[in-house]
Amino acid sequence: MLCCLLPFILLITASITDEATLTLYGYSFFPKKINFRAYEYLFQAAGKIARAYGVTILITAVGTTLNVTMTMFMSYLLSKQDLPGRNFLSFFIFFTMLFSGGLIPTFILVKGLGLIDSRWAMVLPCLVNTWNLLIMRNFFYAIPKSLEEAAVIDGANDIQILTKVVL
Repeated sequence: MLCCLLPFILLITASITDEATLTLYGYSFFPKKINFRAYEYLFQAAGKIARAYGVTILITAVGTTLNVTMTMFMSYLLSKQDLPGRNFLSFFIFFTMLFSGGLIPTFILVKGLGLIDSRWAMVLPCLVNTWNLLIMRNFFYAIPKSLEEAAVIDGANDIQILTKVVL
């Protein structure tokens, strides 16, 4: 409990300690000079902070929705046994899980797409999560083919099968 509580207490005492005192003496559980200037700034910049949280929530919601949707469609596509080139496409996708390009290729991709200083730069490069795609594809494999065949006999197309039978 102390391992969780003490850093929180240290954070609170550092937030009410004078900045010069904090720089001179470092962090302490007992502040030498109390100053509430940080909290004054928080209340003055409440609009900026609220806007920043709004952007964070928006990017999280849009990114998560697009990520789950794209991962679902790709994993459903890769679960089809009769898809031509499925093995090559699966290898191509899963290879990126084993050997990630890293930060520099991601930056080159973002720059090449013209997304510098754009909110989409945080969403588009992470559009498909390979690990989730692997898990979802294996889930789709486990669904009996007879369910999909029955849906086809009833006149369902692939999108209807995905949304109404598989999911």
